[in-house]
Amino acid sequence: MKPPALQGVAFVGRVGPVGQVGQAAQRLRALSCCGCTANRSSKQKPKHMSNILIKICGFRTADAAIAAAEAGADMLGFNFYPKSSRYIEPEDAAKISRALPSGVTRVGVFVNEPVERVRSIAEACGFDTVQLHGDYTQEDIAGLTPLRVILALGVSSASDLDKLEGVEADFILLDAAVKGMYGGTGRSFDWRLAAEARKHTAVPIILAGGLKAANVRQAIRQASPNGVDVAGGVESAPGVKDISMIEKFIAAVKRTRLKP
Repeated sequence: MKPPALQGVAFVGRVGPVGQVGQAAQRLRALSCCGCTANRSSKQKPKHMSNILIKICGFRTADAAIAAAEAGADMLGFNFYPKSSRYIEPEDAAKISRALPSGVTRVGVFVNEPVERVRSIAEACGFDTVQLHGDYTQEDIAGLTPLRVILALGVSSASDLDKLEGVEADFILLDAAVKGMYGGTGRSFDWRLAAEARKHTAVPIILAGGLKAANVRQAIRQASPNGVDVAGGVESAPGVKDISMIEKFIAAVKRTRLKP
């Protein structure tokens, strides 16, 4: 099964071709920040669009995923880490993927899975983007071409930003560093570190960790990220997405624009 047809522009900076990005890239390319590596376009965006990419992670039901897509999410994540409360079987993720509109990017989330298995699941589900947590190397990332790669890194202090040096991926997702955990903790970190990250990398930054409708606007103002990621902040219980909370989160992001 081929990935959904996505129109947009190609990202640069990673070894090998990375393909075309859809609405997510259309939002990123409008950013005025110098840290964005997306190819820019003079095409004007619809006025209702925020210039912040919105990723929502951990879907397990089609109803919630479709509602998120219709509300304006750019990326929907499906968690293939068996120890997570948001774990979904690849077969079920594939069914949900087929029910989604073509304009949304499907993302497979993996923790220390072998590259071959990552590629196999992504292909079976029709995904063209993967999110990697754990001990992946640049060789692993290059080996996943032409899949787009979101590399997740935990941060707790300024010294952690040194890990960004030399990273070649399509996005870097910054989350709170918690020993023995691979994201999804609901904990936040000093958002100003995400702003500092631009001094260490030109790769677009996605901010994660403890975000919800009540604090995402403040987080965006402090971190100036290219995108935001939420999981627990739009759940009524662990692994249970709340459509109303999803809609409120997306609305809050759309009301927030980065200044030129």
